[in-house]
Formats: sequence, C-alpha cells, structure tokens
Amino acid sequence: MINKLVKKTLIYSELDDFSEFEFKQKKYLFNYDNIYYTVKLNNDKLNDVNDNISKLINYLKFNQEKLNISNFDFIELFDDLKLTYGRFDRYCYNLNYNDKFNIYISDFITSNDFPRIFVQIRSKPIWTINYYDIFNESLNVLKSFLNNFNIKFIDENININRLDYAFHTNFIQSPLNFFNDDNLSKYLNFKGKYHKVGYFNSRTGDKVDISIDYLALGSRKRDGSGVFFRIYNKTCEVIEKGYKSFFFDIWLENELISKYDYFCFNLAYLKRKYGYIHYARALYYISNGKDDFVKLKLNNMIKSKISYSDMEKYLDDNKIVPKVSVILNFEFEVKRRFFRQTKEFVKLSKKENEFEYNFILNNPSFYVDFLTSKFLYFGTREIKRQRKNNQKREYIVKYNDFWYHLRKTQIFYNNKLFRTYKSNVDIKRLFNTFKSNVASINSVVFNDINSDINDDIWNVLNYFNDNDLYDDYQELKKKKKEYYKNKIVSDL
Repeated sequence: MINKLVKKTLIYSELDDFSEFEFKQKKYLFNYDNIYYTVKLNNDKLNDVNDNISKLINYLKFNQEKLNISNFDFIELFDDLKLTYGRFDRYCYNLNYNDKFNIYISDFITSNDFPRIFVQIRSKPIWTINYYDIFNESLNVLKSFLNNFNIKFIDENININRLDYAFHTNFIQSPLNFFNDDNLSKYLNFKGKYHKVGYFNSRTGDKVDISIDYLALGSRKRDGSGVFFRIYNKTCEVIEKGYKSFFFDIWLENELISKYDYFCFNLAYLKRKYGYIHYARALYYISNGKDDFVKLKLNNMIKSKISYSDMEKYLDDNKIVPKVSVILNFEFEVKRRFFRQTKEFVKLSKKENEFEYNFILNNPSFYVDFLTSKFLYFGTREIKRQRKNNQKREYIVKYNDFWYHLRKTQIFYNNKLFRTYKSNVDIKRLFNTFKSNVASINSVVFNDINSDINDDIWNVLNYFNDNDLYDDYQELKKKKKEYYKNKIVSDL
C-alpha cells in the first residue's frame, strides 16, 4: 500500500514504478529483544568452597591478568569462548560467544542462593535466528565450558532474570502530537507516574518545541514492580548509536518500511546522525527525480551544508519527496520480581516436567496479555452495569485503536519463529542500492548527471584515497558474510 501523502509529492508524479514507496501501514512486529538468565551451580556454597569451582575462578583470573597486560581485545578460552573486557555488576569475568551472547561469572557468592553465572543473549540472534534455538545454544555452550572443570548445574536452578517484550510498529507517525499531555491524561491508564525524555529543538522565533524520544513508565529500581515500559523512536536509536542496522532489513522484509525508507535510513546510519535522513531524502530525488532545476537546487543546498531542519522544511513545503517512516518500539522490560508474582500460576499451568524458565519463554501471550491490560493500557473505561446496594460498578475497557492492534499482534510460540524471515538474499535490491549510492555520490561530488554508470564507478574509485576505501573494509565484509551466511542465494 502507498500512503496517500506520497501521491502528492513531486517524485511520485515523475516515476512509472511506485514499488519503492510500498509498505504495510499500521503494522506491528513482536519479538523478545533481550534475554537475561542466571544459573546456580551445583555444590556452590558460601562457606564451603568447591575445588572445581576454585579451579574455574583461578583459570579465569589467570587469563584476565594476561589480557590486562596484553594489547589484545580478548583471549580465547575453551569452546570458542573469548574472555574480554567489561563486567556486569558483581560478575567480573566476561565471556563472549561469537557476539551472540555473553556469559558473566562472579568470583564470589554472597549466599548459598546466589547464582554465580549470569547470561545475556543479545537481540541480533534473537531476531535473526529465534529465541528458542539461541537460548538452547547458550545453555549447551555453558554446559560444555563448565564440563572442562567437572562443574554441573540442574535446570531447576536456571531462572529468567529479565525479558524484554518488544513491539516495533509504524502505526504512529507523529509521536509528539500523539502522546501529548492531553491525550496521556485522557487515555493512559497506569497507577504510577510517567515521564518524558527528549531534546529541545528551537526552530522559529521564541517558540521552542520539544521532540519526545520516548515515554517511560514504571521503575527500574530494585523495590519497583519489576516492570519498566517505554515508547521510543527505534529508528533514531539505531542510527544515532550506530549498531543493530540489521533491523532495517527485518523491517523491510516484514514491510514495516518501504525501499525508499530503507535507502534513507542506511545513508543516515553511515553518518550516525538521525537528522541526515533529510539529506538522504534529497539524495534520493537527485538519484531518481527528473526535474533538473530541483536537482541543482538540492545539490547546492547540500554543498552549502544547510541545516537538517532547513532541508526538511524545503522538502516538505515543496512536496519534493515524502517523509520517511517512523518506527517506534513499545518495550516492556520485565524482571525477576514480576515473574516471582506469577509463580503459583506457573505451577498450575506448566506441563509435567516443564521447568519454570521454559514456561516463561514459551508462553509470551499470557504475560503480554497481562502487561497490556492490567499493568497499563491506552483507552477508556465505561460503566457496563451499575449494581444496586452500593456494590462495585462493572466496567468495560475500550482500547485506543493503536493499543487494540498491539494487543492483537500475532505472537507465535511453542518453539516457533516469531516472524517469517526470508531465506534468500534479494540480490536485485542490493544492486539497486549500489547503483543509487554511486549515482548519489556522482551527483553531489561531480555534479554530473549525464555520465554512464561505468564512468561513475571509476569516478568514485578515483575520488577516494586508499584509506577511505580500505579502512575497516575487511571487517565490513566479515560482518556481511556473517549476516548472509544462513540465507540461500537462489536467484542470481
């Protein structure tokens, strides 16, 4: 589907193929975003130190000291684990496995119930593989590593420490207006307090607008409910922090964004500046538009390095190209304290011989339903029935449209992927992106719109020096190889 606002732009009137602007509107995509769990080891007691555990700690201590005096970023250990820098709270040894997950190990325990192992599974393998496979892979790697020291643990001593339930959506394209104070007062049902986090953007005269990056509810403190909820611009986070660009591919393949959005996101990502999206919009027109006067105007604006906001204003006021899509993340950070409150329910509901951590992971629908109806919701309560004799009133809840769709988002479980991930690489799209980038560079740097692609590629190669071309290129190729290694290239 093509947004009606796109059809009012200059670029739309000039193109014959409109597929670059197609995407599915009002769509959600659900997955876990992070998984944290702890493991208590067998025979790990406060006042009776186990010999095997002592050997493990001494082994890690020796290698950590070796790492600290070296010039290396890591030291290789057993089972393809790498000891690297960084710690997590009391867990001082950081073992990384192929950038999929980190195993943190503490050199001491504070009680007989203290878990010596803390595992963090990163978001990329959860989204690009699936939660079930990557969770079991982390357990198998941990068991294999501990076997080198004859250390064991049982499944009953595995506990989910934190789960992040994430909903990525293109439903809301004007979050500043959507989440204004009036709407929040009217529709947000939450017992606690909320706060906004944003940055000031002074555009015109004395008027100062505040652009809200996200809305936060709940508490991350230890004495809180165990749930922290936030809404924020996921696109901005990915671009500004310069990581997790794999989300662009996932959003495109699941049709949350258009190919036009994808083009703009990637150029802004290279600059690590969200505002550069508006330069990218201009470059898109320079590469694909037909009005030479507009192309020249945009070229001169880029060369003069006008502000991002001025570029945005020119493009929007003159309806040159459409705005890019905004992808928000509605995220619930749920900690162990919350899961403890559902312990009795888990005992009654789980299958025989099913462990608590398995039930929690494999039944997201139960927890999502509670979090989006009881913990908080956006909507209104209406009286269903007024009981007699001063008894309690009965209410029905009418959810806001965006919240209703969020609650209806398909959640797959029972060891299935949360989404369908295409197995083959879209080679044609990669070549089109390459051609667009070459055209953009030649239009901006050389101001030449009449040369052919062979001359343009040669110009690009000659323009950049060796350092520009070769710095980090091998590392970039390794990352791309890792990203595509599980896909089947079937349509060359």
